[in-house]
Amino acid sequence: MEKFNERLEALMNEKKYNNSSLSRKLNKVPSTVKKWVDGDGMPELPIFHELANLLGVKPSYLLFGDEEKEPLTLADPNSAYGISKEDLIEFYEWKAKEATRKAEMLKQMELDEDKVESEPA
Repeated sequence: MEKFNERLEALMNEKKYNNSSLSRKLNKVPSTVKKWVDGDGMPELPIFHELANLLGVKPSYLLFGDEEKEPLTLADPNSAYGISKEDLIEFYEWKAKEATRKAEMLKQMELDEDKVESEPA
């Protein structure tokens, strides 16, 4: 299954956006969009809706690669940004797992650094 960054890059190519042109449309700096394309981060949820609109797809397609990529013609008034409750829960669970993974990685780097500093020269 494609990852978010792969879908984003393919859609950017399809719509003839580069990092700079897309970042201008979203009022972001190009390095932010580059980070998304490189798979080093994801936009916050409110940005997904705007990003999906610019790329002409449903937010859920951009987030999860759902089969239907056509944009919603009328968003469900009971869902945030036209994304179902289940997809929102899945998104926030993913964000929590990513944050935990990064925190554990940073903690391990600090432990490794402390270990190197405490070893006799």
